[in-house]
Amino acid sequence: MLVQLRLKQPWRQDPRFGYVLSLGDEWVAVRVLFEGFHLDDVVLLRWRDLRSVKRHPSTEFVSRVVDALGAPAVHVDVSSEWSTSHLLRMVAERAGLVCIYYDDLGSQWREVGMIRKVGRKRFELHAIKDDGTWFANSGPRRVKGVTRVEFGGAYLTTLERFSEDLPPASAGSVKRMADL
Repeated sequence: MLVQLRLKQPWRQDPRFGYVLSLGDEWVAVRVLFEGFHLDDVVLLRWRDLRSVKRHPSTEFVSRVVDALGAPAVHVDVSSEWSTSHLLRMVAERAGLVCIYYDDLGSQWREVGMIRKVGRKRFELHAIKDDGTWFANSGPRRVKGVTRVEFGGAYLTTLERFSEDLPPASAGSVKRMADL
């Protein structure tokens, strides 16, 4: 189903258009359209962060163009019983760089990086800067604050392709993550 999404604050932006891939009780997975007709990243977001979801106004035309342009099919399941940890684990197994949005402890931010490990309450992310250089060390993040995850799009794929090589995991971060 081709839809138009509008997000609530603080992530409110122009409407985004895309195909619904999967629906769960808490999460929805959408394959976003870029420049109107090109399939781009997969976005996992919480229902509670959506202001509205409407049918795309030109569904038949856009679907015809998207089909003619062709793109690999993507299957993402956000089953009702899946926790945020489970979704992060699934994304870590199938994607390189990810963009993660947080609303945690009264602050909202986003960061791009590589998920190294996922536990029940925390996950380890090695963040990357927009110039393709990695931060010196990875670090733990709270699973509870994750509100949206994006992967597989042109920006992330390009950044990953032209970035420095990912530094090896540090022994200290592995030790801290053991009790996740």
